Amino acid sequence: MKRYFIWIIILLLGLVAFKNDSSIEISNRTLVHAVGIDEDDSGCTVTLQIFKTDGSGTDTVIDPSQTNTRVISNTAPTFNEAMSLCENQLGNYIFIGHNQVIVIGHDTDLSKPDELLSYFIRNKDNFLGVKVVLSETTAQDVLNVQIPTGTITMENFTEIIDMYSEKGSAAPSTMVEFINESRKPDKAVMLPVVTVKPEQDQSSQSQEDSSGSGKASLISIDKNAVIKNGKIVKEIDGDMTRCINLINNHTNYGMVNVDYNGTDFGVNLISQKYKSDIDIKDNRIFYNVDISLLANTVNSSFSQTDKDNISRLVEKKLERECTDTFNRVFFTLDCDVFDLSRRIRFYYPEIYLKYKDNYDALKAATVINVDVHCVTK
Repeated sequence: MKRYFIWIIILLLGLVAFKNDSSIEISNRTLVHAVGIDEDDSGCTVTLQIFKTDGSGTDTVIDPSQTNTRVISNTAPTFNEAMSLCENQLGNYIFIGHNQVIVIGHDTDLSKPDELLSYFIRNKDNFLGVKVVLSETTAQDVLNVQIPTGTITMENFTEIIDMYSEKGSAAPSTMVEFINESRKPDKAVMLPVVTVKPEQDQSSQSQEDSSGSGKASLISIDKNAVIKNGKIVKEIDGDMTRCINLINNHTNYGMVNVDYNGTDFGVNLISQKYKSDIDIKDNRIFYNVDISLLANTVNSSFSQTDKDNISRLVEKKLERECTDTFNRVFFTLDCDVFDLSRRIRFYYPEIYLKYKDNYDALKAATVINVDVHCVTK
């Protein structure tokens, strides 16, 4: 019995030693903050923004004005081969667990997102909530941007994406959401489009970036791409995206301009309550959306009557814009970015079975009713 127990201990020690021997020390890993993917006839170009230990924000600061990231790119027939070339160039294993953003080039094929992002899906270190955005040009252009700050570049990038998303002018864009939305019957999905803009100083001169090797730039999200079957159907502006996010309950706050007594001014909005349901009547599908908002005019001179009148203007404008946006995207663009078909399948399976082979008939029988309730303070 003792001999049996001794052999068990030896076996366990051997397994522990094997596990430790096969592990990779953190000093032999390269921390990735962002990944860019560009595909064309020459293959797949992978661009990595990685953390370097000799820049600002580290324990070994050499020059606080220097960014603490660097960018490398490699092209190969496949994504995995391009990643291997990056590892060879760095001389370290790549650690993807700190990755915050995946930037996809504008011309990249999006018809098979599971394959495109298979490296991240399979990698147990990858954060499934990583942001996925589309570049107006190439992903390499975006990742080469030097945001004029001493902090980690991609931390600023994610903050910018979150800001646009919270305001409702950018579509939700995590990797999980992107892949799940791409699996819908019509495979319609939205992605924010990142634009790179040169920054101008007060003298209208382009600023030098923090490395002194180029011009400082800013990134913005002025439009969102509506994608179906992997192809960009249309790029829509922030106002239309805001309406889609209001209908889908994906926005926390925002702003709308209204004309009151001949003066056009902005009204700040905060989302309060949301409710939606589906009614089936006379072989028609009624999608009912109720949105409650709190508005702030930032004008103490308004009377309560003025505020009530402004509330009615906001309600009518948003109801009209949301209805128009739904009809343009759902009918004209033939894209269900509202997840309506999946909701019908879940809540009304008999209706879904009736229309599953004739999705156009389902859409033709759909009517949206948007009710906005606004209180102005």
